[in-house]
Amino acid sequence: MTYTEIINFKYDPYKQPATAGVKNLRGNYRVTEFKINGVTIPYNPLDSTRWQDATFENWTTLTFRINRPVLIDPSNGGGSPMRDIQRTFEISGVAGGQRAFHYYADTIDKVLYLQDKNVMALRGTAKADKSESADTLKGDWISKSAWKHIGDENKMIDKWAWSTRRDREFAEKPRASKRNKMVLRYDTADGARVILSGRNENRDSIYVVLDRYERKYVLPKSNLNAGKY
Repeated sequence: MTYTEIINFKYDPYKQPATAGVKNLRGNYRVTEFKINGVTIPYNPLDSTRWQDATFENWTTLTFRINRPVLIDPSNGGGSPMRDIQRTFEISGVAGGQRAFHYYADTIDKVLYLQDKNVMALRGTAKADKSESADTLKGDWISKSAWKHIGDENKMIDKWAWSTRRDREFAEKPRASKRNKMVLRYDTADGARVILSGRNENRDSIYVVLDRYERKYVLPKSNLNAGKY
């Protein structure tokens, strides 16, 4: 039991996504420039569309904040599901416009395929009443060639965390759920500045310039970190 707990802590932390994110993208970012359909939206903390800040986690999650509330995810953050998109501790009980999108990364063509981790986000909105638009970018929104570049999520975890249970879950068809989706191309040299461009969850053209900064925290950084990323 102790051995299993140590392996899980190091390679497959409870509730925390297990797949490593794109290394060049990791960090906290200020949104320097933001365009929707070619129109620049200047910084305004009251604006309901513009991203206020963004973070690429060590794992496959992009979070950003906007001045628009979403329905709160009442779950406890998952933990038992093997798929990272079902591990939702980043948004459990979080309000205030904080968004979290899981992404699959095509590092060859430098494209991110993002899905909203909060399945409640589409509920209670006018758009959710329209079957054609409720699930943005429906169908085969990730091409077969892109999947070849992305690879098999089941194999992305460290071999020490492999289990037959994980194989069984990935052998099953993923749960069907309506989610907001985005497809964004990323461009960066070293991660200090990242440019995202593509289509957001409303199928609008989006262009975002992110500049990395060191965020200061009140508490000191822990030397005990779960997960290997």
